[in-house]
Amino acid sequence: MKIKLTSFEVAANVEGDRNADRLALILPGQLDSKDYQHIRSHTNFLARKGFLSVSFDPAGTWESGDDLSIYTMTNYLKTINELIHYFGNRPTFTMGHSRGGTMAMAAGIGNPSVFSFAAVMSGYSYSPKVNPNYSDKKEWMELGYRESLRDLPNDHNQSRLFKLPYGFLEDTLKYDLTDGLKNCTKPKMFVYGNKDDQIRPEFVKQGFELSSDPKELNELESDHDYRWHPELITEVNDLVWGFLKNQ
Repeated sequence: MKIKLTSFEVAANVEGDRNADRLALILPGQLDSKDYQHIRSHTNFLARKGFLSVSFDPAGTWESGDDLSIYTMTNYLKTINELIHYFGNRPTFTMGHSRGGTMAMAAGIGNPSVFSFAAVMSGYSYSPKVNPNYSDKKEWMELGYRESLRDLPNDHNQSRLFKLPYGFLEDTLKYDLTDGLKNCTKPKMFVYGNKDDQIRPEFVKQGFELSSDPKELNELESDHDYRWHPELITEVNDLVWGFLKNQ
């Protein structure tokens, strides 16, 4: 379905009881689709657990348009906050994979409706001072964009090419959640993949260590793309429910 917000119209998967007491937002990673297997599974799982459960394609991507100039972390976060408002500012759990987990943290730190959050294989900072190896900034700037291939949700043998503008990187480099995590006393869960070569386990552990209590850290026997493994998707669902059920 399409949801018309103040700033954007986004395509969303909305599952569960519309009158549920709590909202869950499941957030895709960088240029990932709301229809990828893991995002779909987490959305449906939390709906079965009594949440109104929502995932969406961030503005400018997939079914939410093709203007990548509006695909930024700032606009992603704005969309999250506007969706929380759209659904009545009910108590909200945010979770995501990779970049989506970073967005879950950012929303959890900044939005009072978010009562807890979970980040699966996610970085907590893009500041060059904290994460100097994040990107090939010079090459990206000289070309003006960076190409990225994403497989289609319903046909893994086909792919879509995205040309992500340099403006995305400029916006991203402003985000450092260090102080927010240190001061945020909401329950927070971190998951790292012990074979992940994109978001290093050490970097996830750093985010966990600097965060205030209450917090939880879990290990997944996986590389970064756990979505290719149904048993690992189920394991993440179980970890999330173990984290949430006593809140």
